[in-house]
Amino acid sequence: MATAEQPLKKRKLHEPLPEPPPPQTFHQSFVAPTPSQDEIIRRRKNREEIRTMYDCYKRIKFCVSRKDARLMADLEQAYLSLITASRGF
Repeated sequence: MATAEQPLKKRKLHEPLPEPPPPQTFHQSFVAPTPSQDEIIRRRKNREEIRTMYDCYKRIKFCVSRKDARLMADLEQAYLSLITASRGF
């Protein structure tokens, strides 16, 4: 018996993609301005507010996950704290 030879697979010819232009380098070094004292205080306050809201969220999540009636007071306290924190200090 003669074995039938498989025909060669046709290959797609791809045109080479044009090379992207080299990135331009800037010879000037960028120096970030130092934040003012007011901006540092504002950032610190914002960070504290975010931390407070996240702590309230974690307490609420804990209370809900336990589904324990004894934690209802803590849940309510955390919920009210979250509302207060969302309005700002």
